[in-house]
Amino acid sequence: MPTLDPTALRHSIDDGMIITRSAIVVALDNWIILRALSAGKPFDAGATTAEARSELGRIETEQRELSRRASDIRTRVARQRGSARHGHDYKQADDTALALRSAAHAEIADRLAHQRDDKAYLAELVEDARRRAWADVGSAILGRIGSPVVGYAPEDDGREDRLREFREVDLAGLLARSRAQAVEHELDDRW
Repeated sequence: MPTLDPTALRHSIDDGMIITRSAIVVALDNWIILRALSAGKPFDAGATTAEARSELGRIETEQRELSRRASDIRTRVARQRGSARHGHDYKQADDTALALRSAAHAEIADRLAHQRDDKAYLAELVEDARRRAWADVGSAILGRIGSPVVGYAPEDDGREDRLREFREVDLAGLLARSRAQAVEHELDDRW
């Protein structure tokens, strides 16, 4: 195995952990909202923690598979010389990069396994997802009905119309559109 640059490895692991944490919070956010809207269930920290553990396990398994794949590719291309013809045409010269990728995925998987049992970390994930879910729902409502009225006077005869509009808001539809836009923005930001 080639000698890996510890700084490059640390950066790869740190970046992977940041991306993974963000993905888990988004997944939990969606889970909380769907559970509330489709099943009519209130927020439940215990159930959300169990879902967080499950999501950590799913991504841990994914990271272990990615590590294994990078190792398999290293073995397969150990004697292939020449220049790559495209991004997935690995050659012998890619050995160090593939070793780094394999090591980073393996370490991320190990950290995720540890985090599944870290109560403080799980509590942070759950709270971040709860806040994000609330912000998603709140912004969807505000986007539909506008900003709340400041300095409302009881004699304002438009109050009933605003309340009727609020009751008629299609929360599920707003939420779906808002999440789709958020996913598009996150994908755009990644690339």
